[in-house]
Amino acid sequence: MNAVIDAVESWLAGQSFWVQIPILLVVLVPICWLLAGLVDRIVELALRRHTRRDAALQARTDTEPVDAATGGRR
Repeated sequence: MNAVIDAVESWLAGQSFWVQIPILLVVLVPICWLLAGLVDRIVELALRRHTRRDAALQARTDTEPVDAATGGRR
């Protein structure tokens, strides 16, 4: 496996700057996007008890029963 990584690294280092940038973007943009989504989910789970949206929703559902047939408030 290390031989493959070394071969790819040597090939990429031998390319011109204008070839390296698109390859770098094709690899890093999806990785960064997935990492940002993961961080967002972790923060959302960690802070879910402290958000206004959830507190307001909980307060509303505790005091107003939902009509299951229509999906609205009674």
